[in-house]
Amino acid sequence: MKQALFWTCILSVWFSISVFSQNIDSLLQLTNNQDDSIVYEAYISLAYHEKDSAKIFAYADSSIIIAKKMNNELLIGRGYLKRGINNYNTNSFRLAVTDFLEALNYFNKTDNKTYIADTYYWLAIALKYWGYYPKAIKYAHTGYDYCERNNLTDDYLKFWLVSAYINLAWNNYAEAEIYCDKIIANTDKKMPDEYFAYAILGKGDIYLINNKLDSANIYFTEAEKLFTKINSNYGASLCYRDLGRMYLIMNNFPKALEYYNKALDYFYATNYKRGISELLILQGDYYFQIKNYDKAIELFFARQKLAISMELPEDIYKNYLHISSAYEKKGDIKEALFYYKKYSQTKDSIFNIEKFEQFSELQTKFDTEKKEKLLAIQKTEIEKQNARQGLLYVLLTTGSIILFVGIYFYIQKRKDNTKISIQNSEISKQNLVLEQQNKEIELSHAQITASITYASRIQKAILPKPNILENIFNDFFILYQPRDIVSGDFYFFRLINNRLYLAAADCTGHGVPGAFMSMLGMAILNEIIKNNETYKADEILDLMRTQIKIALQQSGQKGEQQDGMDITFCIIDTLSLNLNFAGANLPLYLFKTQNNNQITVLEPDRQPVGIYHKERTFSHKEISLQKNEIFYIASDGYHSQFGGENKLPMKTKFFKDILLNINTLTLNDQKNILLQKLDLWKADNEQTDDILIIGIRI
Repeated sequence: MKQALFWTCILSVWFSISVFSQNIDSLLQLTNNQDDSIVYEAYISLAYHEKDSAKIFAYADSSIIIAKKMNNELLIGRGYLKRGINNYNTNSFRLAVTDFLEALNYFNKTDNKTYIADTYYWLAIALKYWGYYPKAIKYAHTGYDYCERNNLTDDYLKFWLVSAYINLAWNNYAEAEIYCDKIIANTDKKMPDEYFAYAILGKGDIYLINNKLDSANIYFTEAEKLFTKINSNYGASLCYRDLGRMYLIMNNFPKALEYYNKALDYFYATNYKRGISELLILQGDYYFQIKNYDKAIELFFARQKLAISMELPEDIYKNYLHISSAYEKKGDIKEALFYYKKYSQTKDSIFNIEKFEQFSELQTKFDTEKKEKLLAIQKTEIEKQNARQGLLYVLLTTGSIILFVGIYFYIQKRKDNTKISIQNSEISKQNLVLEQQNKEIELSHAQITASITYASRIQKAILPKPNILENIFNDFFILYQPRDIVSGDFYFFRLINNRLYLAAADCTGHGVPGAFMSMLGMAILNEIIKNNETYKADEILDLMRTQIKIALQQSGQKGEQQDGMDITFCIIDTLSLNLNFAGANLPLYLFKTQNNNQITVLEPDRQPVGIYHKERTFSHKEISLQKNEIFYIASDGYHSQFGGENKLPMKTKFFKDILLNINTLTLNDQKNILLQKLDLWKADNEQTDDILIIGIRI
């Protein structure tokens, strides 16, 4: 009865407040009422009607104080929920997550399903914009499961939508498309709503990522019409942003900038910092592509300032990489290296424990209290069960028929339990066998890994020492980066009577098979050079092919091993500086002084060193080198790396463009920039192949 009177009072108060909802002064007067429930509703209404964020925090905090005084967990949760929404709207995503967790903690002590579901949604979306995608998707899935269990069917769409956009941000495009399709399939096409419009926009983003520009354009245009129809300026601005991205890919730069500016105007007008941040990086990329590097740097720094203010660690480290790339293109190598180092340092600490310390504490508190509530429910259930058992015992004593039936079923149950016990015993034995097998597999794996690691030390010991080159050249680098523990690439240099033999080779395969081939290649090359000091480069490759075919018993028959290697090989006379070159599928890149630092490519023969269906003798080229000229020899691992926006190989042209831009720098700086460019291109992709590049300044 008391509870009914309480809620009657609350409803009447709420009705009274709604009458004055348009009158802030009336609500402020109600905060002086003697009834705490009226004061609470006045403060929470003020928080929802106020536009100024500082006042919203003040009213929400006051509502929480009153609710705690009333010891009303639902009302406390509503206060924290409003605080969280205000933090979210002011782009303070970390603080928003903290408030939402507090709200969820209090709502779980009640049984208000609507507020619990809403808070799961807000947690998912706040964590998404903060950049913590695994936590975001966890709360999205938990919220949807909660709605399913409690038949909150009206909330399905919003959890599908937030799941779609979390997966889009996380680059899980297949998952994102599944959720977009669910929304489209479950929306009334005659009365499309905001969820439908966002799903159409998401589909457009997926087509854009897959480079299906015509389809992307159709979906972006349709989404923009839908958002305009339902008066969603924010949604329309997201369409302008994505249309700008599409036109940039199409190299329609004026159109891209036009749409970027339309989106940015709205975000600035509403002070939506997350949207401004996204547009600044896109505009920066636009100016980067049209080679206005100063403007690009200005925009990247503006975005970095916003990212730091919003505490977005992922954006912060990526911004440093963009800034570094722009400085490198501008020719300011010192600044490029400085910001690349900041990128590396920041990336290493992206998941710093301090960032999530408050989150973890609140999560632990929430989990503990949730368990306590569950234990209380279980205790109540046990008490009810005991009462039922007491009644059952009374009923059993009233009739012998029921007693006999009970005994019969008891005996049957015992028999069943005996069978189950025997089956469980068998399962336990099988589990023990599987456990032992797993231990043996783990031991075997550890032994194999240890053996391969030891093999890598042997392989590195066989590779020539850099001091051979140090005694001849003042400036050089060796970039050697195996994909696995051991490598299928190898480099070779040996000095005999003023003749420097120099090679970079890429053997068939990588890992252990490639490493065997590389050691065979080095051994054969050493043996040939030792016995044939006057041979030219092409003659050495011919001999090398013969020796590999003999060693691998290759005769050209169908089904036999086709192993071999690609190699770039040259002999330099250290006195006359004449270079004799021969190549098997791998070229030599040269920057000659008289060519105004334009790249000259000494092309190889298009055949490997090993069995081949169209074998011919190797050819050679001779060229005279001058002081300060630079040449490079390399395997194809660097420019075969998958990455970039479309996750495609880098290609030789991009590799040559990098060399053109850096050839005037010291070789050590060149090596650092090559690594930086590789990192930028590769992003989150795995290394595709072994990588080897040698650069030498004469």
